[in-house]
Amino acid sequence: MPFGVFVDALDDVLVQYRTCHPWSEEQAQWLKAVFPALSGTAQLCVPTSPVGRYHLFSAVRALLEHLGSDGGLLITLDDLHCADEASMELVAHLVRHPPAGPVLMVLHIAPASSTTTCRTC
Repeated sequence: MPFGVFVDALDDVLVQYRTCHPWSEEQAQWLKAVFPALSGTAQLCVPTSPVGRYHLFSAVRALLEHLGSDGGLLITLDDLHCADEASMELVAHLVRHPPAGPVLMVLHIAPASSTTTCRTC
């Protein structure tokens, strides 16, 4: 699943925003393309163009800023060595353009020599 690392980390929290959200309508449309909790469907429309990805990445950044605005946010992304390409592109974007405010991302990637194996669904 594209952006699976972020869906796993955030989808349960996002259910509360399905009908009422604090971000712009444009940002909401981009977020609904990735997060089933916001769209109410498992049939997602993930952007593939560079411009679409940029808008989606900016929307996720705004989402993390909002989630961190009330006391901070700690988001832990584990087993990134097993992550899909889209998730890794989003991680790279957020490292280069970190969310403003009290948001801390903890990232874990196992070394290549690790015996950790990836499970696929």
